[in-house]
Amino acid sequence: MSSNLKRYNDKEPNDFSALRMKNVTKNLVEHLKLRDSAENIPIISVCFSGGGFRSMLSSIGFLQGLYDVGLLDSIYYLSMMSGSSWGVLAWLLSQKNILDFGNDFSSNLDKKTLVKKLINLDIAKLIKNSGRLSDLSQIFLKLLRRDERLGVVGLYGRFLSELVLSGVDNRRSAKLSDLLNNIKTKNTPFPLFASTGVFSGNRYGWFEFSPFYVGAKDLDAVVSPEVFDFDIYYLLGTLGSAFSGSVKDVLNRVLLPIPNDLFKTIAFAKNKIDRSNWSSRRIGAAQLTNFTYGVKGFPVNMQKKIPVFDGGYLANLPLESLFNQKYKSNIVFVVDNSAVLLQGALLKDMEFQLKKKGYLLPNIDYNAVQTQNFSIFKSDKKNVPTVVYFSLRKDSTYSKNFDPQLEKFCSTTNFFYSKKQADLLMGLSRHVVNNNKKEIFDLIRSY
Repeated sequence: MSSNLKRYNDKEPNDFSALRMKNVTKNLVEHLKLRDSAENIPIISVCFSGGGFRSMLSSIGFLQGLYDVGLLDSIYYLSMMSGSSWGVLAWLLSQKNILDFGNDFSSNLDKKTLVKKLINLDIAKLIKNSGRLSDLSQIFLKLLRRDERLGVVGLYGRFLSELVLSGVDNRRSAKLSDLLNNIKTKNTPFPLFASTGVFSGNRYGWFEFSPFYVGAKDLDAVVSPEVFDFDIYYLLGTLGSAFSGSVKDVLNRVLLPIPNDLFKTIAFAKNKIDRSNWSSRRIGAAQLTNFTYGVKGFPVNMQKKIPVFDGGYLANLPLESLFNQKYKSNIVFVVDNSAVLLQGALLKDMEFQLKKKGYLLPNIDYNAVQTQNFSIFKSDKKNVPTVVYFSLRKDSTYSKNFDPQLEKFCSTTNFFYSKKQADLLMGLSRHVVNNNKKEIFDLIRSY
């Protein structure tokens, strides 16, 4: 086991780092007229919250907004989790311009187009003469038959793959390692897909997947990505596994509303899946083989398996993933796509957790956060990053009627959007970035 272990080293992505910093510097010099000097070039990162398809679409719209104002090529890190990770992952795999990707994505995601495509899967023989299975039931049954040992996380990932990767040519064979060539070819930001890991002593911590490393950076328990180079569909399921309980609990909590006959369909096919996932005991995590088990020098080398699941169990903003990186972020765009009317609650929770570990944020005016969709918080201390906070809320300069906090289709449990709804949601985040271009540029120039 130890002979096959390749430990991650910060020096490994140096070629990418140099290329990315060159591109970031060039872009900031051209668009913001900054002096071409390393001391004047801030590290700018984006931190996306989770929130199902709502967060996925809003995050894509935010990236489109950055492209509009000329800042997408100025971003070094992208930290995301759950729903936001699904959209970014699909974009990186597609290798498309973010504007073209967004347009194609909303078209492929369109409910009528998608359901028609999914129910046309070849399951006629299995459901012949039934006539009572709903669209969603048929989709799940087909996925069960395709891979007999998916497990709950894998089943969920297959479902997500059919939805969000329908426009990606190699989605059925794509792996985490495929992202490395993609981001080098297109020179995109360094992506960090954050999840929750359970380590020795029942300790919960951030567990990240990236093209350069996999593991817990703050524990120095990271290895090269080929160690955990599983299929993208399984990564999708792992990142969004915001469930814990029996299979019925999972389906009830995560995929509401669900056709009543789906439970009968799943029960009929349960022998096709690993039986351990169908017992009454509580579940909710991908059990990753710990390749550091028994290897000296690793802090979690006494556990054979590392349970990994949705990052929302720690916090719905993966800010800590940015704090643990080699390059420290000077400016962080915090994009809160949560469906919480009291905006700022996620940031306050994350700030509390960061302070316990010695990390600092600037003073946050949470009253302002609750009433504005854009706020800047800057500290006088050089080692404290500036936080630019964006919240997903109604903006009358974009639409007098659309309120993502109140619209039913923006529910975290909604997996089916019309193209019009998807474009409306992406357009709101894109608009907010464009609408605050001057303030953002002034901030970056102040460094």
